[in-house]
Amino acid sequence: MARLSERISAARRRAFVGRESELDRFRALLAPDASELILFVHGPGGTGKSTLLRQFGWLAEEAGRQTVWLDAREQRTTSVSHAAVLVDNAEAADAWLRDELLPGLGDDVVVAIAGREPPSLAFRTDPGWRSVLSTIRLTNLDRETARELLRLRGVPPEQHEPALAFTHGHPLALALLADVGAVPTPTSAPEVLNTLLRSLIGSVPTPAHLTALEACSQVLVVTEPLLAALLDTPDVREIFDWLRDLSIMDYSPRGLVLHDFVRETLATELRWRHPDAYSLLHQRARAHYQQQFPVQQELLLDFAFLHRDSPVLGPYLRHVNATADDFTVSRTTPEEWETLRQAIASHEGPRAAAEASSWFAAQPDCVTVIRDSGPAGLVVAPIVDGALEVRHWLALDTYQDVSPVQMFITLHLVRRYLTTPGLGQVNVTCQNPDFWTEAFRYTDFHRLPDRDFERDGKRFGVFGHDWRAVPPMVWMALLADRETATEVTPPPRTLSFAEFAGEVRRALRDYSRPDRNSLISKDAVARAARVMEASPRDRRAFRALHHTYLQPAETQVAAADLLGLPMTTYRRHLAAGTARITEILWQESGHEVVVERSAD
Repeated sequence: MARLSERISAARRRAFVGRESELDRFRALLAPDASELILFVHGPGGTGKSTLLRQFGWLAEEAGRQTVWLDAREQRTTSVSHAAVLVDNAEAADAWLRDELLPGLGDDVVVAIAGREPPSLAFRTDPGWRSVLSTIRLTNLDRETARELLRLRGVPPEQHEPALAFTHGHPLALALLADVGAVPTPTSAPEVLNTLLRSLIGSVPTPAHLTALEACSQVLVVTEPLLAALLDTPDVREIFDWLRDLSIMDYSPRGLVLHDFVRETLATELRWRHPDAYSLLHQRARAHYQQQFPVQQELLLDFAFLHRDSPVLGPYLRHVNATADDFTVSRTTPEEWETLRQAIASHEGPRAAAEASSWFAAQPDCVTVIRDSGPAGLVVAPIVDGALEVRHWLALDTYQDVSPVQMFITLHLVRRYLTTPGLGQVNVTCQNPDFWTEAFRYTDFHRLPDRDFERDGKRFGVFGHDWRAVPPMVWMALLADRETATEVTPPPRTLSFAEFAGEVRRALRDYSRPDRNSLISKDAVARAARVMEASPRDRRAFRALHHTYLQPAETQVAAADLLGLPMTTYRRHLAAGTARITEILWQESGHEVVVERSAD
């Protein structure tokens, strides 16, 4: 009679799907002539690392090896021969693995290790360990494998597509949805959310912790300063540490990342249940990104992520995720150019390739190559008559289709637009311009119909934006307004000086508010104020601004007292300061203005 453990083991083997390449890697490890002895599997929580270790164990037993299971959290060593040692939770004891367990094993032992984090730098840079160790990054299941898992779990075929769209192929999420028997919708989300959260993290300690989870669901990557801004709380260390320990959180080089399916469940439920709280979190995130962007340009990716649910821009942002910025950019060489030229010719025709070659010869620096393990995409953007002309941009394999490379090219170009001093007109050429019209209109790039053309049987259109008329800080504020708007309304192409001065006054009044939403960013105001502070002529006006708006006293009377001024003089200094900071910001936006100021 079979033991219960054998029946459980057999059921687990029948329920296992996919991961064929990973299993083949372990089979190679079991071969007598294998050069590598250690396989290190890493990936986010819930992707099936422990389940895969069980499969490795069964393969080892079929090959006639004893299996030894170890939990790195216990740090228990073993002494065996001709065995397979399987170590789970490796992130708990990296030094113990490297310094105690592995060196003590015989060279006839194979080892499979699983943990959230990849091997440490000490493993990856040591020639000795590198000679015997290989790694596998475990990700979500592909669509066909995920369908097979749902089928084995008894999920009806008509529910497969909604389940895949919600879980992104995450194994634990698929299993939980199969158990729940429903895919979350705005009306069913509370029940499903509670089931998912109970399964993954148990009970949430306090309402503040739940609010923190909801805040994390609205953004791409969470850091402690961002969490403080989202919660409008100066000290969030305890909550951030709690978040870091959750199995639904992944680590990225820039902070914590919620699992996709958990993020979408929380975001869907919050938007349905409390739209005002949803909007407030977005306002706070936008304000934080706009303040930090001048010194943290990678935040552009996070800013774009806020627009993922936009009915206009969302379809173009399918590949905005924590790894969307993982490509690199560099210049090309004459030797590599031939490969790039052929890619342009295959997608746009020989005349386009000849034009691109002419630009490369005339302006070699106008060609940028997007690289992964090799060239993955390119941009040809020469300067023509003072304008930046993005003539060719494409992924080598998928051209201008929505893709990870297309997403990276977009981010790369926008960073260039926002950080190039004195940039004026930018024109972007697209094949199939009708497809891109709404995305460009949303981002304030306007169709230039007189620039439409056909070449080699293909139709192209051009979209333009004048960064002098709508400069970077105004552009970012414009997109912030559109992010939660139901309709996209075109902005004025320029602001009059009177309108601009009104925006400056609003920015000063709202300077200390976390939910500020002025066209003039807080960073721009602070920058202009520093210019005033450094000027002896502007110092009195600066002090009036400082005590009224930047570090405000409780009242204007109190501000006048701090400055030791009668109210009439204080008001005169404040008016002069407001006029002067308006002048500085107006000039920064690319205009020239002469403002008459009192000699006082």
